[in-house]
Amino acid sequence: MNAWIRAQNLIKVYEGGVIALDSINVIVRERLVALLGPNGAGKTTFVRIASALLKPTGGRMEVLGYDVVEKPKEVKKRIALLPQDASPDTSLTPLDLIATYLMVRGYDRSSSMRRAKEMLSIVDLGRYAKTLCAKLSGGMRKLVLISMVLAPEDVEAILLDEPSTGLDPLNAIKVWNLIKERVREGVNVLITSHILHRVEEHVPEVILLNKGRIVVKGNPKILVESLSRDIVRIDVSLPCREAVERIGIKDAVRKRMDVGGRCVLFVDKSRRDEILSKLSMFVELSVKKLDLEGVFLWYTH
Repeated sequence: MNAWIRAQNLIKVYEGGVIALDSINVIVRERLVALLGPNGAGKTTFVRIASALLKPTGGRMEVLGYDVVEKPKEVKKRIALLPQDASPDTSLTPLDLIATYLMVRGYDRSSSMRRAKEMLSIVDLGRYAKTLCAKLSGGMRKLVLISMVLAPEDVEAILLDEPSTGLDPLNAIKVWNLIKERVREGVNVLITSHILHRVEEHVPEVILLNKGRIVVKGNPKILVESLSRDIVRIDVSLPCREAVERIGIKDAVRKRMDVGGRCVLFVDKSRRDEILSKLSMFVELSVKKLDLEGVFLWYTH
């Protein structure tokens, strides 16, 4: 499979010396890939550079074979983008919003209206097609925007920055089904998301950023399996310092982090029973099955 994103020594430094991306080297071949990371990790900066909206400070990036700095128009006409902070024109109806977007991309009016009606029907918003966006709920507006970006049938890549934010579980499922359908049609999709269980379920490759660097990349299920061979996650209802003191065997704790008044411990699997016996008599605890959230915490803390 040919690579559709290539980044070589990609660097972005903002005014004031804030480093958003620091020597990113990555080749993306999977049609569906998720870019993960804590707030401020550099995800949105990566997406904006890949969309030819932001120039890097150093290095280079190619999207669909075109350099984003040297050939920005070629990139833009081949992609569709949903920015993280996007909001619809509230003076338009969903039907007019999607149809106008398609006409701007070169569709004739008839084809634009047909496709707009089709997309609204797919996400069960057909009855709101002629309702002003100003009168829709926040989640419904987000669904309209996602439908708009996924509507063009001639794009080669779609970039979605936090598309699931603000959606209820049912609408999130609709969106993921739409994304997977576009992927099956041959469209490349890059998505950023904090909804990790959805990513683990649907996405074949993840790229995890932390402080502007790639800390791990691969299939989420393989990453989870690899970590779970030697590590167990235990959540404890104590601050970490007190929890570790209660255990009394610091060498068995590989990583620890305070999360919302509780302590998340990553411990050697071989010492699991020993640690549980020391903690269970004092505190409430739970052994968590390792998943993509565990991988996220392990590599970003």
